[in-house]
Amino acid sequence: MLEIFNFLDKYTGVLQAIGTMLAAITSIFAIVVSIITYESQRRFNVNSVKPILNIVFGDYETHIFIRVHNNGLGPAIIKNLQCENIKNEKANSVIELIPQEIIIKTQMGSKIVNLHSFNDFVESIEGRVIAPDNEITLVSYTPTDALDIQGIRQILKDLVIRVDYADIYDNKQSSCIRDCKWFGRTL
Repeated sequence: MLEIFNFLDKYTGVLQAIGTMLAAITSIFAIVVSIITYESQRRFNVNSVKPILNIVFGDYETHIFIRVHNNGLGPAIIKNLQCENIKNEKANSVIELIPQEIIIKTQMGSKIVNLHSFNDFVESIEGRVIAPDNEITLVSYTPTDALDIQGIRQILKDLVIRVDYADIYDNKQSSCIRDCKWFGRTL
């Protein structure tokens, strides 16, 4: 036992230096673990409020609509909405590409159909925010007869809609793009 005390007394300075180095190594390790934990938590926070937009169609005999729905967990900040038709005409809203009237040919001749009797529409959604599980209706139309349905479907089927958006951290998300060919399936 006396030998141990003599050893400790003789090498006190060396043992203190080793203790100090071990404390420094432990501190550095703790800082590295803290940084890794911080980055992991930051990624989790960003992903926990990520918006996921979906362009939704409703094509019924009594109601036709196009909506942008947020299926994600965080709000979506709309940066740009672009609609394009087969003539490569571009617009910032769906209704800008829908003509006032369209001529529909029938077996008994033709009829002029007024396509601008919307229930609801928006012209520009840039800068707007869509909360989680909410939506913005781009256009909503209630036809009065079968020719109205045919006319609006004929126009909508040729559109492609693109929505650019970001999350609350202003991180650009993948653009939501959908063509509207679905409306042409019954023509």
